[in-house]
Amino acid sequence: MDKIKVISKRVIRFKRELVLVLTPLILLPVLYSIPLKQAKCLYVFLVMVTYWCTEALPVAVTSLIPIVIFPTFGIMASSKVCPQYFADTIILFMGGVILAVAMENWNLHRRVALHILMYVGVKPTMLLLGLMLTTSILSMWMNNSATTVTMMPIANAILKTLYGDEESTDMSVSHINAGTRENLIANPVQRSFADEETIGKMVRKENKHIVKGILLSIPYSASIGGIATLTGSVPNLILDGQVKRTFPNSHTLTFGSWLLFALPFMLLLLLSAWLWISILYGGLQGRYGCCHPVLNTVLTGSDCCVLSCRFAEKAVGFVFLLFVIILFTRSPKYMLGWEKIFQPKYVSDAAASTLIIILLFIFPSQKPTYKWKIDPSGMYMVPLLSWKTVQKKVPWNVLILLGGGFALAKGTEESELSVWIGDLFQPLEKISASAAVLLISLTVSVVTEFLNSSVTSAVLLPVLAKLSVRMKVHPLYLMVPATVSSSFAFTLPSGTPENTIAFSSRQLHVKDMVKGGIVLNVWGNILLFLAINTWGQQFLTLQIWKQKLNSILMLFSGIPALGDS
Repeated sequence: MDKIKVISKRVIRFKRELVLVLTPLILLPVLYSIPLKQAKCLYVFLVMVTYWCTEALPVAVTSLIPIVIFPTFGIMASSKVCPQYFADTIILFMGGVILAVAMENWNLHRRVALHILMYVGVKPTMLLLGLMLTTSILSMWMNNSATTVTMMPIANAILKTLYGDEESTDMSVSHINAGTRENLIANPVQRSFADEETIGKMVRKENKHIVKGILLSIPYSASIGGIATLTGSVPNLILDGQVKRTFPNSHTLTFGSWLLFALPFMLLLLLSAWLWISILYGGLQGRYGCCHPVLNTVLTGSDCCVLSCRFAEKAVGFVFLLFVIILFTRSPKYMLGWEKIFQPKYVSDAAASTLIIILLFIFPSQKPTYKWKIDPSGMYMVPLLSWKTVQKKVPWNVLILLGGGFALAKGTEESELSVWIGDLFQPLEKISASAAVLLISLTVSVVTEFLNSSVTSAVLLPVLAKLSVRMKVHPLYLMVPATVSSSFAFTLPSGTPENTIAFSSRQLHVKDMVKGGIVLNVWGNILLFLAINTWGQQFLTLQIWKQKLNSILMLFSGIPALGDS
């Protein structure tokens, strides 16, 4: 037994190295299972998925594998692989991220958050709504994890003050989030801290309910908010890139059309989540409805609320509004967009995104004056962003992950592996399209509890694009539900980084997330099914999915007609 324990410890210690070495060896039989070129691509596909799931290599490093393997395996030339890592969609994402960095750099996001909370008030149910609404709005434009990290200290400071007001009961919640205690210490409301185990025994049940409800609301609303915009989450961007690649003549999916479809859905799901958490944690309506003065100390005590809005914040806000307007009006469905001024198919969202990036490095962070006439030393203006800040804060690994997903998808097309995988989905052709949509969205929402949503989307969307043609339905009718449902990982701490951040508060248990998330997951899929079959038909022009396959092919890719069926 001792020897077995020693061996098992050594295996666990070197599990990363074992996965790296054994995975390619174990998967070698795949090379002889199907036609050679498809087998080679499937082999690379399975190796990458294994490395992604186990993180035997950093996710970004795994995403670079196609650059080496695809050319050497004869799947795709380097000249075709490398451009996938700098596609239009990636530039669009980079622009959104850099704009979010500018907002963080000047604390504009914090000012917006605190002002919204001051507006909704501090009654527990309204405070919960304010936190969720603020988080979702920020996550529409910022990285979901960054939004969660931004909002958690605010929520923790409010909770700390909420309990600290009752000093007669010797209650404190210093243990709510040990990872953010440094942020709480800076708060003007100072409280004494006691031993965490003693505190846990003294906090009453309804107080714990309030804490759990508010802490759960932050990651949930961050995931929900990211659905609303095309740049709000990585799966949305993967969908955009896949549609542009597979159906180059399609103009259905734009920033504006996605916003018109996804924003109402996001608001309905957010409202549902608010109602569900309020019901599940009924203490939110309880005895803290009159804590207005104390909680206002937290909100109004922040520099973001006390100090007047700086010129830099106004400038970033202006650039942000310009970004939204440019993207929304490029190709709206209800009128001619500004892209019609230029040559057809020459201008994309990447051009607008790059313009915003450039403006952030040009706009001054201080109001221009004419003092330079007197003092020449004042001529130099500090821009809103420096490249050093961008280098430090932009998640370059996510950009590479996007590129790796696009390269893998392109490889499956070039090798015709997607056709072979599509054959595996033949049973879906025997059921109705609407039933297939519900089945796909439910399956994806379960899979993303265990597998990264970006990886799931990168793997599944190319397959669904081919499957839609075989089923003679509009491609977006299958691809959009799969994309949106990948953001429904509400049930497990490992489902998303946002869940992990909230779980690290030490106030949540797995059963709390399961209890809160499973209902939200199921209801989200039902609501998505209703959305894609109602207003989604109009805003994403899905009415044509009822037409014949010839019409779909001619509209999307110019593929010659295959004959009536």
